[in-house]
Amino acid sequence: MIVFLGAVQGFGYEVAPVRPLTDRVLVVEVRDGRVVRETLGHGDNGKIDEKALDVSKAERATAYQVRDVGTKRDVKVLSVRRKSKGTQFVRVAEWELGHVKTHWFYVTLAEPMERGKRYTFKADFMETKLVSFDEASVRSEAIQVNQLGFRGDIKPKYAYMSHWMGSGGGLDLSDYAQKRFHVVNAETKKVVYSGEPKLRLAKGGREDAYDSNYRLSDLWELDFSDFDEPGKYRIMMEGVGTSFPFRIGNDVYEEAYRTTMRGLYHQRCGCVLDKKHTKWARARCHHPEDTPVILSKHRVTDGGDHFKALPAQATGRNLQAWGGYHDAGDWDRRAIHLSIADALLYAYEVEPTAFPDKQLSLPESGNGCSDLLDEVRYNVDLFRRLQQKDGGVCGGIESEEHPKFGEASWTDTLHLYAFAPDAESTLRYAATAAHLGRLLGEKDPGYLNSAKRAWTWAMAQPEPDGDFALHAAIALYRATGEKAYHAAFENALIIEKSGQALLSHKKYDQRWGVWHYAVTNEHPVDRKLHALLRSATVKDAEALVLETGKKKGRRQGFDWYQPFGHGSLTTPRNLPLMAAHRVTGDARFLEQMALNADAALGNNALNICWVTGLGSRPCQAVLHLDSFYDGVPAPIPGIVPYGPMRPLKEPGWTHAWGPKTLYPGANIWPCEEGWTGNVYSPVAAEFTVYENIGPAAAAYAYLAFVR
Repeated sequence: MIVFLGAVQGFGYEVAPVRPLTDRVLVVEVRDGRVVRETLGHGDNGKIDEKALDVSKAERATAYQVRDVGTKRDVKVLSVRRKSKGTQFVRVAEWELGHVKTHWFYVTLAEPMERGKRYTFKADFMETKLVSFDEASVRSEAIQVNQLGFRGDIKPKYAYMSHWMGSGGGLDLSDYAQKRFHVVNAETKKVVYSGEPKLRLAKGGREDAYDSNYRLSDLWELDFSDFDEPGKYRIMMEGVGTSFPFRIGNDVYEEAYRTTMRGLYHQRCGCVLDKKHTKWARARCHHPEDTPVILSKHRVTDGGDHFKALPAQATGRNLQAWGGYHDAGDWDRRAIHLSIADALLYAYEVEPTAFPDKQLSLPESGNGCSDLLDEVRYNVDLFRRLQQKDGGVCGGIESEEHPKFGEASWTDTLHLYAFAPDAESTLRYAATAAHLGRLLGEKDPGYLNSAKRAWTWAMAQPEPDGDFALHAAIALYRATGEKAYHAAFENALIIEKSGQALLSHKKYDQRWGVWHYAVTNEHPVDRKLHALLRSATVKDAEALVLETGKKKGRRQGFDWYQPFGHGSLTTPRNLPLMAAHRVTGDARFLEQMALNADAALGNNALNICWVTGLGSRPCQAVLHLDSFYDGVPAPIPGIVPYGPMRPLKEPGWTHAWGPKTLYPGANIWPCEEGWTGNVYSPVAAEFTVYENIGPAAAAYAYLAFVR
């Protein structure tokens, strides 16, 4: 996880600077070369420039010599332990990947290094290095902290200590329990706060319903919640080292908000991304003037193989529809993407003045409208264009197959098809368009009128979905005050008591409808029902997020029965908390939002900030084809990937190339480290705009601007 300085002369592989993990453990990081990625165009594959290290020799304690420069006395090496994984992957043939590995060797000394002393570090497979130990200046991978920082007015502030050493198991930090940690001013080096580490969760501690422990190492907390002075700091732990820098200040989440919102902008479809607004510029993609969008009779809710069904049932009619967001590494745009707008609008309406024009450097900036609303409109407008004359809304636009290797969005040669209208997609649109129309008011009444037409069409269908009808009904009632919508809401509601879960897997999902009713104040509501749903909103957030946050090691709260993965670390699960905070103003919910953000912004086992372009160590290996071919080394900023997943012996469709490279075996690796450099892995390196970027942007919007 360290920046390599280049190939070591005479060896071929690449060795990073040797760094202390603690005063008794040194880490040697070696990468077996590098990959050369495939280029834009057809037929090209990548290749591997590799010379593998003989790890069996590098694991021998006798291969190392550590010597005190001053006394010329050797320090005995007790043991060497290792973990290895593929960290760079490339397509070398159709559905065949090659990779290069990175190895981490943990060299444990018989005695601690002395502060300020210099040591020579020699090994049979590398040139001699000079190493010194000073915990005030040497960053240790064993210390993790939110790399953006903490709001001073939100009390909980934690860093953590832990590390997993592969064949060496969890790093034993019990010898440091009686030592102290310090918050150090990053500029002046002055200690401004001190405390003692406390064991938060032992390596066998349970963190979900499946007896998982996410790190397989003891987790020690460094609690500095009582400190709130604005500034830039590091955590320093005696005998261990320092953390990445972070800030304390009430604006620390604004960068995360802007970056993730810009991530949505970079996922825009049907337009040019020009150099005036981004260095990740590209030509126009998927516009009906360039590539026809053919209406099909196949609905997204019909299921089955969409790739086959869409062209088989094509009508030949070309729709003038564009916009929305590329879903992930590919180009499909679905009505479920409207949930991004729902989340952003829910945060926006709490503090509209916090989201002004010219905030995000968008093409629309300067038009007198909030940039957040402009970004929402770009998403919603695709489905407004997909609305048919009778009011029905198509479920989205899809290609005839997954993108071809070597093609970017702006060179895509696949045919495009629009799904036929269906009740679910139409009700999704009705809810979102009514919400947006209410906030825009007279600036654009078209959204509300369009929402009404969508509602009428959907409710005339044989089986309109009750959950989506619930959401649309309350959105339309809040916008119009018409009693018929309130009656429709009551008819679709199945939540009968406080404490009933708002979401029951494969049965119902009434969250958005309930969350909206709980904050309705535009028109009269049933007081008894209002009180019930406000209480249900609060209890749902308490049970689902607050209580689980208390039990998980890093305090990130999400469903106890949700297996680790699919954004567990990368995407703050903050929507229930936002709703409960809007209802109560209770600081507990805002505090948990911040704790959920910590793990996503760097406070995790890999010390990775799970937003591209953000933090001291932003994630890099994401499945995003446009970033493969745009000529810019770094991926577009603002991508939030699914991230680490539970390593498995047989990972199935997870594309086992990554897990197969792990040493020790994948069944031994901890969840938080279940991440390789496999940019082709859909369940780890990919993302969706509606599951990851959108919810993250809404979470950071709320944390940035709501007090």
